Amino acid sequence: MSRAFGPRRAHWVEVAAPDPDAAAEPRVAVLARYDLVYRSLCSVLFNYAQSGHPGGSVSSGRFVAAALFGAMDYDIRDPNRHDSDLLSYAAGHKALGLYAMLALRDEVVRIGNPDLLPDDPRLRLRFEDLLGFRRNPTQDTPLFGRFGSKALDGHPTPATPFVRLATGASGVGFGSSL
Repeated sequence: MSRAFGPRRAHWVEVAAPDPDAAAEPRVAVLARYDLVYRSLCSVLFNYAQSGHPGGSVSSGRFVAAALFGAMDYDIRDPNRHDSDLLSYAAGHKALGLYAMLALRDEVVRIGNPDLLPDDPRLRLRFEDLLGFRRNPTQDTPLFGRFGSKALDGHPTPATPFVRLATGASGVGFGSSL
């Protein structure tokens, strides 16, 4: 069952019974493996930065992956397309997880079909960019400079590819997303 939101592109979906075809065993195994890699990446990133909120980031991984890979309409070559669906966090402090998910998605595409990615690295969020999580952009570390990493704020901002709204503290993202 769905409810329309008037002229907006968003829609409300009530989940009833699971689709038996959607839970095919090989697909579930791939998604479980992806989630394991995502959670591991969150842990590594938290250990590296000694900052962020890993619990919320880890717990949101499965539904964010479901949105990114199963429900959202976007062009991975153009994070600034105006007709793309938005992924906005009501709690911006889960930025660590958002950055990990976007970088992991970029890496999967880079391995699987690199022609889909934009040529300009400023339009991507790469694994290398995770070195910039909560780093001051005026204070390069050797690897930060060598890999051309982006500075990634503690809360998502539009300076990050595929982030169109600054979500700030808990709850701010919800209001700005409407």
